[in-house]
Amino acid sequence: MDLIAEDYRKEIASQSIVELQELTKWQKEKYGNWSTIIGGWAVWSYYQDSFGSRDIDMVLPTDLGQRSEIIDSYFPNHDIQTKSKDVFGSNVYYAKDIVFEGGKDEIVFDLFYPETPRPDGDKLGVTVDWKWVFDFSKEQPIGNDCFIKVPDPELLLPVKMVAALSRQEELKRTKDTTRKLSKVWKDYYDVGILTKYVDFNQEQLERHMKKIGLTRELVTRFLDGYTSRADSLEYGKTTLIQVTDKIPSPK
Repeated sequence: MDLIAEDYRKEIASQSIVELQELTKWQKEKYGNWSTIIGGWAVWSYYQDSFGSRDIDMVLPTDLGQRSEIIDSYFPNHDIQTKSKDVFGSNVYYAKDIVFEGGKDEIVFDLFYPETPRPDGDKLGVTVDWKWVFDFSKEQPIGNDCFIKVPDPELLLPVKMVAALSRQEELKRTKDTTRKLSKVWKDYYDVGILTKYVDFNQEQLERHMKKIGLTRELVTRFLDGYTSRADSLEYGKTTLIQVTDKIPSPK
């Protein structure tokens, strides 16, 4: 839990939600649409007494003009910088540096392109088409008279499961596992939050799981991951039985 307490401390999450509110309000005023958000803030929007998020995971609009203005205008005007994860500048991402009492960090804006499905680099045999979030989504309030569009819980849940499974595979190849361990823990925590506090249309959930390719073996592998992350259930005030009751086992 020390990892999650550090990575998702209130000093970071409180600044991240402000950045999200400003971004989605700007997008609404400019184009008439709220931002489409996946990941931790999407889960939080369904149960706001849970952990928030440090990063902002956004599916970009299909309109290339809107997309360009977000990246080339909004970002630089709000001190969101283009950064690189390597010295060659080939692994580019967007982030805003923040300072808080006792330290400094960054809020990362993870951008997802709707025309590019999630790569299955870990060979799980799954498919996530980001365009699905436009067809299966709802508006959720996030405070300060702002809303975001988030995937329906029946889609968000299996996407979170895929993220956890993929990150567990990445852990096997990662030398510095500290941040990755924290992210996997958070994925399991988020699934626990969704299954405890959100009502699901089970038929819709099964359809999404099937088209994504979450087989019985993958679901079992995911659930087995709670063995070493039981505290994620405790912090979500839920149990493994409550989780398994909500997640169907594919035939």
